[in-house]
Amino acid sequence: MRTVISSLAVAFGLTLLTLLALPGCALVMLHTQPLNPPAVRELPQNGVLTVNSTMLSWSAPSSATGIAGYAYALDHSPTGQPPQEVMTADTSAQLQFPADGDWFFHVAALDRSGRWSSPATTELHVDTTPLNLGQLALSAAAFNPSTDSITLSGTISKPAQLTASIVSAASNSTVRAFTSVPVGGQIQVRWDGRGDRGDLLQPGDYRFQLHADDGAGRKQDVSSQLFTLTDKYIVVSLSRQTLTAYAGSSVLLRTPVTTGGPELPTPTGTFHILDKSSPLNVYSPWPKGSPYWFADTSYQYALEFFENSQYGLYIHDASWRTEYGPGSNVVDGTPGLDDTGTHGCINVPLDAQKELYPWALVGVPVIVQA
Repeated sequence: MRTVISSLAVAFGLTLLTLLALPGCALVMLHTQPLNPPAVRELPQNGVLTVNSTMLSWSAPSSATGIAGYAYALDHSPTGQPPQEVMTADTSAQLQFPADGDWFFHVAALDRSGRWSSPATTELHVDTTPLNLGQLALSAAAFNPSTDSITLSGTISKPAQLTASIVSAASNSTVRAFTSVPVGGQIQVRWDGRGDRGDLLQPGDYRFQLHADDGAGRKQDVSSQLFTLTDKYIVVSLSRQTLTAYAGSSVLLRTPVTTGGPELPTPTGTFHILDKSSPLNVYSPWPKGSPYWFADTSYQYALEFFENSQYGLYIHDASWRTEYGPGSNVVDGTPGLDDTGTHGCINVPLDAQKELYPWALVGVPVIVQA
């Protein structure tokens, strides 16, 4: 009889050692099937947590004798093991994470016959650092893509995926989208004035639109200030002593000018309108007694295009000057007089400067040629 019962036990795959009192005999059933681990319930955000504590729950495995309790552990190892001692009879536990990072939760069950299951392991990622985009700044208020690009810089509080796009203020539509780039700490996004198909876009106002995603459920969208894409630029010829203002291929104005003399020549190169002032009171950066000293004066319309640690250079009107054009800057002598060159600035007749001043945006290129 006992042999038959044992054979039946093996055939049915029973897993517990159970003593049954039957008339006239003692029945022993030998069970070899392991106890299944608990099933941890799925977490939102695929286990990414933005807080340093959470409640985890699980379902009890099936056991003929019932579950006596559970043991669990929290560590950084995917192969970690909980202690083999009952810690709770509940099917849940409140977990506290001492630090951000990757964690592994292990839970095992003990049934009333004394068998431990293998542990069930769940991976969690804790990220409690807020996501913040800030300190956004543009490299210019306007730029001409034929000579320049524009750069948006800023900060980000943590590593994240950043998507940048250019939005037209006129249509409120995206005209250029940049691929996502992983960043941390500093943001720098450059735009060359072209659309997604590589075409140069029309002059107008635009803005940067940023979208950040830290992968922990935090997202942030911010916009830069508006800036202007322009086709305007100014060309100053030192040999011809002329200034020409262009919008694309069209000429706004062309005027004779006087530039720096032999002592303090106007530098050549590509510069930009840095600032506008109307009026502008100016004071000599050179001490009295210097051959370059000049008395305090005022410009009605001043466009700064160059600056160093000592002084700035301007495109400005000059109430004291009557001579402009070729030859007006080549006479040796005290700079800044009616018949000598300037201290490096570009003197423009008042009527022309009145027209140039409102037209010239901060950021417009100033190309000074020999």
